[in-house]
Amino acid sequence: MSATFARSRLLPALLLAALLGLPAAAQTQTISLIKVTGSRHFTAQAIVQASGLRVGGPFSPALARQAVNRLTATGAFAHISYTFFPAGAGVGIQMTLQDAAHFAPAEFDNFVWFTPAQLNAALEKAIPLYHGQLPAYGGGLADQIVRRLQALLARRGIHATVQYLTSVGGAGRGPEVQFSIVGLRIPVAAITFPGAAAALQPRLAATVRSELGSNFSWEVAQGWTQGPSRAVYLRRGYLAVQLGPPRVTLAPGAAPRVDVALPVRPGPVYHLASALAFPPLPQLPPAAVAKRFAAAVPATDRQPGAVANPVALQRGVAAIVHLYHLHGYYSAHAALRPHLQKAQALVTYGLAAAPGPRYAMGKLVLEGWPQSITQRLRRLWKLAPGQPYSGIYLRHFLVTAITAIRAQAVFTVTADPRTLTVDVAIRPGA
Repeated sequence: MSATFARSRLLPALLLAALLGLPAAAQTQTISLIKVTGSRHFTAQAIVQASGLRVGGPFSPALARQAVNRLTATGAFAHISYTFFPAGAGVGIQMTLQDAAHFAPAEFDNFVWFTPAQLNAALEKAIPLYHGQLPAYGGGLADQIVRRLQALLARRGIHATVQYLTSVGGAGRGPEVQFSIVGLRIPVAAITFPGAAAALQPRLAATVRSELGSNFSWEVAQGWTQGPSRAVYLRRGYLAVQLGPPRVTLAPGAAPRVDVALPVRPGPVYHLASALAFPPLPQLPPAAVAKRFAAAVPATDRQPGAVANPVALQRGVAAIVHLYHLHGYYSAHAALRPHLQKAQALVTYGLAAAPGPRYAMGKLVLEGWPQSITQRLRRLWKLAPGQPYSGIYLRHFLVTAITAIRAQAVFTVTADPRTLTVDVAIRPGA
């Protein structure tokens, strides 16, 4: 005879003994077999090890309940059921598990004494259910990792608190569980760019000068490989440039400080294969688009054979989006589409634009102002209900109007996709 129990239905020991056909006095037996099914995320060996059970070890209902509770507490499983049955001279256990719905990679933010590979190896060795990922929304498995990380730090004489936080990853990635040390300052002593040409070193150093002395974070350091540092190369046609990943070393001295190296692999200099000519864009007159783009991008950055400069070209894209906004396309966006001819180091650019629906001005709400100022603001506001809504107009209005009334203000913009109208509320600032 066999008996199956979900973790929420635990029967008394005597009833369990009766179901198993075992005398109450002989409930402590030996586990002769453990079967595990249902999990796709973990091996049977890891699950058994994490449960605390082992073939040849003692069996009792209390030990079985403890094993299931131990697995449940990790947060790695949405459901666990188990069955006991006679197996040879002992007891067999069948566990059926359903994995948690969401798992996320572990990220280690400021553990500068270890590489991520070293931390993962140490955690995988110590924690059976850890293999670089864990339940996305916490649980006992994350707590086990915290304790292990604190122990690794303590071995180096660093007694600090470790915390974790689930965050949405950048660039379209899913959630990440980030572990970090809190209460310990680790200043950035130096940032270098090995592999960069000597002529560009001063410009690159200038892009990160404000970061010197800041508290080190892996996540922030990875951001240094984008933004201004990358733009130094993009302006010069290095479209395939690769910066990073960051390399971190401890700087000399008793207090923890770090030197950060951002390796540079510039690649070839790309040139424009042809003059920029965009296809007609939705809802905009071609002549207006061409005029706006030409006004924002110098001719030397648009001609065939010119060094490709996507930073300059992006100013032209911003001008086109600005034009969309002026015409009421509140959610419009546009992007350059480069087509690289790698063998010739040439590039052709296209432009994709999505204007979205056209929004009209809805209500202007003025709250919290004295009546005299309310009346003055209404006279100054020229965007009538039903006219194309422009967030650009709102920004210009706030500059001129707030100067006129000599007061601070905050504004709230509410777009209604059902009516395609935008209400603007302007209230006194703090």
